[in-house]
Amino acid sequence: MTVIAKKIAFAVNSGPSRPDPETAAQSMLIDIRNTLARWLSVDDLSRQDVSVVWARIDASNLPDIIMAAKGSAKDSRIAVALSGPLAALASCRLLGIDQQSDAASREALKPFIEQNMLDLGRQLGGTPCLASFGNKGTTWTFEPANNLADQFGETEILRIEIDCSDDGQDDHRAVFLLTPDLLNAAGPEGNEANDLDAANDRRLSPRLGPCQVDVKAVADRVRMSVADCSRLEIGHVVALPGLRFDQLELTIEMGEGQVPFVDAALGADKGQKAVRLNRGLDPSFRIPPSDMVAVPQSKPVPN
Repeated sequence: MTVIAKKIAFAVNSGPSRPDPETAAQSMLIDIRNTLARWLSVDDLSRQDVSVVWARIDASNLPDIIMAAKGSAKDSRIAVALSGPLAALASCRLLGIDQQSDAASREALKPFIEQNMLDLGRQLGGTPCLASFGNKGTTWTFEPANNLADQFGETEILRIEIDCSDDGQDDHRAVFLLTPDLLNAAGPEGNEANDLDAANDRRLSPRLGPCQVDVKAVADRVRMSVADCSRLEIGHVVALPGLRFDQLELTIEMGEGQVPFVDAALGADKGQKAVRLNRGLDPSFRIPPSDMVAVPQSKPVPN
């Protein structure tokens, strides 16, 4: 009876206090669209179908891959649910490979897909509207749909759904769930910055263009003196005490030399030697060099 009474009280009192959903999401939607467009390697998502409503959590009506994070305030929470084909599409575009939309291919790409989704969360936390939410050690985690009801409770939240499908065949949906307190924390002062960022995003390429790099699988390393190397002959055996075929190191030749970016296991694919990634890319590999990090420009002080 207590639960029913709370639901009745909420239904009676919550309606008039809620602003129009599109008005509540107006400034934040700019940040979400721009971030999602960059993540999907497209120019913009201004023409995609967008639905904004106040709603309670409905686990049965969400895409299948969900991640969530909590802000410093108890009621500041956000969740992002992406359909499997959309998450795979973003990863394939970033990797420069053909889209893998079938379930078996997505399972093989799962470590990279999850790492790429967590990167989307970090990018969202760096937007003007969510800066106060994302700059305080916010941690994104993958959540089963049923857990969201416990996290968000019975409160109505803002549900922003963006349909990124081009041909109408694949389910390319992205759903963003935000608590009212998170919306209030965003504040109206970010609108000017949002408009400026939106203008800059239209001028900048969302991704680095296609390029080729040499990837090496390193099984082990040994130290030898120049003298020892000069005495090597055909048939000599060099011991590799740390050799492990389940912990190969994949490296890429960069300007500063060989850079490790992920570990892998040795295997075979269609009769050829192959490696399988053990996890997503090392987060440090995604960090741009310090000389490429944009320095915020101070605004002129009015006279």
